[in-house]
Amino acid sequence: MYPFVRVVGEITVKQKVTHAHLNIVGMVGSIDNDFCGTDMTIGTDTALHRIIEAVDAISTTGTSHQRCFVLEVMGRHCGCV
Repeated sequence: MYPFVRVVGEITVKQKVTHAHLNIVGMVGSIDNDFCGTDMTIGTDTALHRIIEAVDAISTTGTSHQRCFVLEVMGRHCGCV
């Protein structure tokens, strides 16, 4: 184990000075987009794009076959429980 690592999880003054050049950022990832204080999480944008692509594909297929399709998009607080 490195001598500057403490088990307690606190950053010492020496560590702060030694590693002052490091910029640490936490990234929130969730397809539910349910984290307080965030506008949008990492997985939400990807999930929404996949939904839009699926709807476009189904719409094109429905139009070419002259059929109607029912599409259900499930999320955290909707769908079958």
